[in-house]
Amino acid sequence: LSRRCQIERDINHGLGITAAFAKHENVFPSVFIAILSSGEKGGKLAPTFDRLALYTESRARMNERLKRALRYPLFLLAVAFGAFAFMMIYVVPQIMTFLNSIDSELPMITRVVVAVSDFVSQFWWVILLAGITITAYAVIARRMSEDAARLIDRLVLRVSVTGSVWKKLILARFAQSLALLFQSGMDIPESLQGAKATLGNRCLATR
Repeated sequence: LSRRCQIERDINHGLGITAAFAKHENVFPSVFIAILSSGEKGGKLAPTFDRLALYTESRARMNERLKRALRYPLFLLAVAFGAFAFMMIYVVPQIMTFLNSIDSELPMITRVVVAVSDFVSQFWWVILLAGITITAYAVIARRMSEDAARLIDRLVLRVSVTGSVWKKLILARFAQSLALLFQSGMDIPESLQGAKATLGNRCLATR
């Protein structure tokens, strides 16, 4: 059955509206459920669903803005990484062919660059595997450990350019959720607690 049919069936069988939606928490975020619960308790479901529709549309627009805002910095990072790999694997070895024909001692910085180039050329697969392993470990550690999640989220916010953009959009989403929760009839402490669940960043959530 589709989720819509499942919700209709649960409601027809006597389950509360909020409880019926809460069974699909992977689709409906906690703020959605909190607003719906407040509207159901106050007997104002019609305006509550109107606010939820606006919230869902606004959330979709914000996610799209996030993708557009991060697209250019991520593109620059990819280009920089590609240029570095090209220089280390192809350009530096060709330059070394010329430098080796000159009977003179190379400066320290040149020898360091050559050493890095040799390592990247021979062990590029190790670097790639290490990157994949570290990323996978970070994802698993973030899910399994609260301390690891806070550390990783703090590092994400400190990344140049993308970190500041991410933080601003997270706080904008928090402010929007807080306003919706307060308008739905919840008091300020409950609204703050509910809006905190939309942050998606453990470091900001603990401040």
